[in-house]
Amino acid sequence: MYFSSDEHERNFQKLLEEREINEIGQTPDYETVLYIAAYPEIYKCFDWNIYKTEFSPLAALIFYEDGMQGVNPGALTGSTLPLVKAGQSLFNGYKVDLSDLPLYNEELFEVFFQACKLRWKKESPITN
Repeated sequence: MYFSSDEHERNFQKLLEEREINEIGQTPDYETVLYIAAYPEIYKCFDWNIYKTEFSPLAALIFYEDGMQGVNPGALTGSTLPLVKAGQSLFNGYKVDLSDLPLYNEELFEVFFQACKLRWKKESPITN
């Protein structure tokens, strides 16, 4: 499985453990958004000691409301916001223009591609 760094992998493991996801493929939709949320440049947008949700944490970055605690969408960049939106799309079909993804950035491309593989793991032999 691809991780951009050791920090990315640690963040992902922490988020999985907090949600009691013990095996990859158990809940592909949640694993996908947690994988993207674990990307260090996105992970830092949250104060995980304060922010809690049963749903996609990426939605909080896209649909931020005043007074929402533990979320800082202002920390997103022109590269990470499209990745957040693509991750939300993989979670629930949120409409997104994939041409906004900075696919010239190999690291972000690999993160997005791995997220796609996670999301469709159970449903496609192509990703095995």
